[in-house]
Amino acid sequence: MNSVPAGDAGDAVEGLRDEQWHILELFDTYARHRRDGDQRVTEFGRLATLIFTLLRVHCELETMLLQSAQSEAQDFRTAASEVAPLRDAVLDALERVEALSPRDPGHTREMAHLAGCVRAWFQADEQQMFAVARRGSLDLAALDREMASRQEALLSAGKSFTRAGAV
Repeated sequence: MNSVPAGDAGDAVEGLRDEQWHILELFDTYARHRRDGDQRVTEFGRLATLIFTLLRVHCELETMLLQSAQSEAQDFRTAASEVAPLRDAVLDALERVEALSPRDPGHTREMAHLAGCVRAWFQADEQQMFAVARRGSLDLAALDREMASRQEALLSAGKSFTRAGAV
């Protein structure tokens, strides 16, 4: 998942995929800069905070997809239930790393662990939930518009959203 996926504009699944790609790229940037020592600790903190915010927003938007698909076929509900433990692992890892300062010795290790959890979750989304959502009867264009509006509201809420644990 290190290249921009080709997709249709105005499609909720493609929007989520694009968002996932962006988050993974930010993790790669974080790891590269940490390894090379290109930035100060405050810069790592800012990048980590951006990643945390985008992950929480992504969780909210994916929840919208799940709620919209509640009446969909059993195979979607099965896929969603199989992905849920991976999403929960991401949220647990996110809580642990958010509790640390970028100056803490374990911050880099916890960020790497979080990145691994995120990659597993996103891969499962792609292989299971997104594939089933595409075959279902959801109006992905309408859902995309709703998700874009929700995303704007969440990002406007900023830190109060991320720290309040709105997910």
